[in-house]
Amino acid sequence: MHRPTGAMRTISLRQAWIALIGGALLLGLVPGGIALDRRLAAELEHQARADLAMTPMILVDRNAGRSDALMMRAKELADANGLAEAVASGSRSAALGIARASVEGPDEQPVVVGPDGQPWTDPAPGPEVVARTRGGAMPVVFGHSASVPYRLSLAPLRVDGRWVGAAGVLAPMGPRVAGELSALTRSEVVLLGPDGTVYSSTSKAPAPAVLADSAAAWSREADAVHELSDPSGRRYWAAVAPLGAAGEAAFLRSVSKELALLPELRRSGLLAVAIALVLALAVGGYLAARMTRPVQALSAASRRLTAGDFEAPVPTSRIRELDQVGRAFRQMRSRLEEKIRQLTTANRKLEDRQGRLQALQSELIQRDRLSATGRIITELAHEIRNPVASVRNCLELIHRRLGDDSELREFSSMAIDELLRMHRLSEQMLDAYRPLDPDAEVCRPATVAAKVADLVGMARNGGPSVTVRGSADLEAAMAPDALKQVLLNLVENAAEAIGADPAAEPGQIEIVVSGPASTDGDGPVRIEVLDTGPGFNEEVRSRLFDAFFTTKDEVQGVGLGLFVAQGLVRRHGGDIQAANRLEGGARFVIRLPAAGPSRGPSGTGAEAAP
Repeated sequence: MHRPTGAMRTISLRQAWIALIGGALLLGLVPGGIALDRRLAAELEHQARADLAMTPMILVDRNAGRSDALMMRAKELADANGLAEAVASGSRSAALGIARASVEGPDEQPVVVGPDGQPWTDPAPGPEVVARTRGGAMPVVFGHSASVPYRLSLAPLRVDGRWVGAAGVLAPMGPRVAGELSALTRSEVVLLGPDGTVYSSTSKAPAPAVLADSAAAWSREADAVHELSDPSGRRYWAAVAPLGAAGEAAFLRSVSKELALLPELRRSGLLAVAIALVLALAVGGYLAARMTRPVQALSAASRRLTAGDFEAPVPTSRIRELDQVGRAFRQMRSRLEEKIRQLTTANRKLEDRQGRLQALQSELIQRDRLSATGRIITELAHEIRNPVASVRNCLELIHRRLGDDSELREFSSMAIDELLRMHRLSEQMLDAYRPLDPDAEVCRPATVAAKVADLVGMARNGGPSVTVRGSADLEAAMAPDALKQVLLNLVENAAEAIGADPAAEPGQIEIVVSGPASTDGDGPVRIEVLDTGPGFNEEVRSRLFDAFFTTKDEVQGVGLGLFVAQGLVRRHGGDIQAANRLEGGARFVIRLPAAGPSRGPSGTGAEAAP
């Protein structure tokens, strides 16, 4: 079926319900998911920054522990057997040999200071550090050389209680230290000199120049976390911890790595949302099917109601609103059925009244037409009859005086016959509208019909047989002569119709007289004239009773017989109708008022049955 242009696309209630559930979930989950995503990103960033801000404290704690360990190794080196005596004697080579043999730590170097306070090894500790050893201290300090920063610890050398020099351990802060710090703090570590020079790094990015330039502008407040980007656009968070004179240690964390968990969390969240949506749609689809089943049944019932079926079942529902709709639909259907029944009854009555009204209207029109036609015919017949009679008398006088002229006598006879035909025609027209005889108002139709059958039988020897059926006691309110003229006209027409086919059998004509249908005697007397002729078509039937309408040739008739018969019947308060018989032939039905009580069988116009 083609959808009309501009027609609104419709969806089912189940589809709408599922779409509503899906839309509600999306409207609820999408903003919540976005908010949760932002909260997770902010929380991950906050946690990463907090962890990064703790790295300087971790470095401080590590430095404290390493300083104590370095101080212990410096003291052990100062207590090495023969080292103090070798330094006191000024034997540099012997002292350095003992010192190198006593240093056990990886990448650690011995430091020896002579009695004059001058360092015998490189890099050399500063004079202030050496001076502190003279007072008995064992300082641990940071320093740097041209290639690497370091941590250094010195211990005094004494012989007989006298300070003769100092010895200690220098621990370079190179890649190994940067790797240890990186593992300890889970960060990328860059060791910077006081001038920003990068000594060592566990990361290849960002570039040393970018880091040095950025670090120069950073604040050195505690717990400060800074952000920088390398030339490729990668972002880093950074925290800086001081290393004294050795410079600074920068701790870096890549933003993308710290937030690497976020895409996984997003995927997990999306998967959870998808699973929740699928489950919700599945449950919603099941509930929608359960909830929309009564609505679908109501829709089917409404469609069947549109088609005229008032017996479609209307389901009940546990949902109060749907159950109320179902009850309202049943009530509406019952009332609609009752209204349709009432309307059908009213329409039927109206059709009956309309039919009767149309019949009465046709009857009135026909009566008016007959009345007008009758007046014209009466006046015309009256004006024609007298001149015709005079001309006929003159022609008969001339015919008698013609003598032996046979040709003239033949012409005069033909003229007289035609004038007689015109006279009979005038009489027929006058008979239809001649005033009724007040003394002849009642007849017995069966008796009149029997006389007509005898007349036709004598006039048409060998023609169709005419039979009469019916009670001879029935009386109708019509003059006997008038009824005889009507029946004679009908029987003659039937005989002529049967005899029109030379190959047909003689045929039969039957006159049936019946009384009122009601038991109390009310109703018309019915007279039927039935024949076995060819009948007539609808066009002929509609014009049978019109004046001057005939299916015969001009010699046999002029079309006034049935017109006069109808006029006589109607003048007596009856009617006459024509129809075809189902078994073949024609049927003429005459209905006449039954004779009243004052017109009993002894009335003047009554005739005895033969």
